[in-house]
Amino acid sequence: MRVLAEPNIVSISGQEASFLAGGKIFIPVSRTNAATGVPTITLEEKEFGVGLKFTPTVLDGGRINLQVAPEVSELSQTGSPFTTVNGETSVLPSFTTRRAQTTVQLNDGQSFAIAGLIKNNVTETIKRFPVLGEVPVLGALFRSSEFQTDRSELMFVVTARLVKPLPPDHALPTDNFVPPSRTEFFLNGQLEGSGHPDVPPTERQKQKSEEGATMAPAGRGGFQLK
Repeated sequence: MRVLAEPNIVSISGQEASFLAGGKIFIPVSRTNAATGVPTITLEEKEFGVGLKFTPTVLDGGRINLQVAPEVSELSQTGSPFTTVNGETSVLPSFTTRRAQTTVQLNDGQSFAIAGLIKNNVTETIKRFPVLGEVPVLGALFRSSEFQTDRSELMFVVTARLVKPLPPDHALPTDNFVPPSRTEFFLNGQLEGSGHPDVPPTERQKQKSEEGATMAPAGRGGFQLK
């Protein structure tokens, strides 16, 4: 198993959020000008890759109603031929798409998995000598065949969490950063000063500087490390 992406996406209750790891191409589309009646070619954007759309709704009791629509699409090896307005035949890229959609209800921190998006490709390559490879029975001596089977399954694991605002005295990683002086930066090459920050540490930072760690109840049956 290989992890393709691990995004962390924040959304407001009732608002849709999306994620896409892939790319996009531009496909020419023939459109007729309403004023002149002359057909013109415009470019239409098409995205592909591994994508996920979800809409969370917070319910009573902290439960989360989650509408999830995962999708994986990729460019196909064979395209679709079409005739342009000038009579020229072009080949447009085609896509293979696997899509699912479901609605679940989860508690804060619970996870669920969506699997079954399976791709199964069988490729055959034949190499042969002209004429001789087409002779019945004896032609097998003048040609070679190669088979390749590609089977993959994509699985989404979604974990829903309620995001709460931080307290005003929450310690940030940059609170203890001290800019280096000119001497420390130019002579010693230091990116951080060796002095003390101008802002005194808060009470929470003082507790973190104490040796050891104690476990204290954090409410709702959990614990927090202090």
